[in-house]
Amino acid sequence: MKNVVLFFSLCFLLLQSSCIQDKCTQTSTYTYLKPVYVTPEEYKIPVKLGNSEALKEPGKIYFYYNYILINELRKGIHIINNQDPTSCQ
Repeated sequence: MKNVVLFFSLCFLLLQSSCIQDKCTQTSTYTYLKPVYVTPEEYKIPVKLGNSEALKEPGKIYFYYNYILINELRKGIHIINNQDPTSCQ
């Protein structure tokens, strides 16, 4: 009987050691991307075509058939018709 009480007492003490709080000395910072959702009504609105603008913060450049697509950071996409490259100024 004494051994059983001693066994359970040791088990209880071992299980209680997992409840000790860690003391962290290191702080980690991170960034995450938050998704932007649109409603189906907003998605169906047609694309707006505007006047040409100078590139302020250009991103990646893609070539698609006779078009040059340039990503403008946080603004949109510039589409350049490149059918006759000699006509570019």
